[in-house]
Amino acid sequence: MKLDPEFISKDHTLFTVGNDVVDTADLQVLSYAAIRGGEVPKLVSGKKPIVLQCAWTAVESEPEVYDESYLADLRTYLKELEDTGCYAVIEPMVDNALSGDEERFVAAMKHTARRIKDCKSVVGFAIPQAVQNVSMYLDELSQKHEQYVFFGHKELTKLSEFDGIVWY
Repeated sequence: MKLDPEFISKDHTLFTVGNDVVDTADLQVLSYAAIRGGEVPKLVSGKKPIVLQCAWTAVESEPEVYDESYLADLRTYLKELEDTGCYAVIEPMVDNALSGDEERFVAAMKHTARRIKDCKSVVGFAIPQAVQNVSMYLDELSQKHEQYVFFGHKELTKLSEFDGIVWY
């Protein structure tokens, strides 16, 4: 299922497709683990997205073993956001050593993207600081998800060469 983009990036800034600037300063950061555990965050509908942290080890407990229950629950939550007019940036949390496993991490996040592909509430994915091969990360997560916008912290100098990344 291909979704039309609702957001675009220009000059490291997020815009609606109607060309309205979306403020990405001080985004509300929520842990999906806490939400799944029963924490009920107060959300405000509108174009300013929340940052939804998603731990690698919650998605993939061991190599190529994905927690489909976790991913189904994540999709359900994102659909609930969609129903309330809220948006989210998925921020993968590298809570496992990446040494030699960066491709595995990227594959797990690509698997996550496939499981939430029909969620209009997902603006895109953040680029974790631990990811060294940013081009691979962007290429893999963009496959079949052209609507995604990618986000990064501007202090990560390795991201400055990528024009399409939104600073947050």
